[in-house]
Amino acid sequence: MKLSELMSSFDLAIYPTIGLLGFTFAFVVATTRIMVRSKSEVSHQGSLPLNDGSLRDAERGERA
Repeated sequence: MKLSELMSSFDLAIYPTIGLLGFTFAFVVATTRIMVRSKSEVSHQGSLPLNDGSLRDAERGERA
């Protein structure tokens, strides 16, 4: 029995369908989580990359 005959005997058409359903589910969950966030949470998360946690500049009164 050749490998091509063996592989053609398996029903492999379900795997792309499962992958598509998994991707769709993950996309819907991610989109829903993004849409239900409050404006203050989005603002806080947007400033995280710019905030290194130090208060030196604020204590000295310097501006960036």
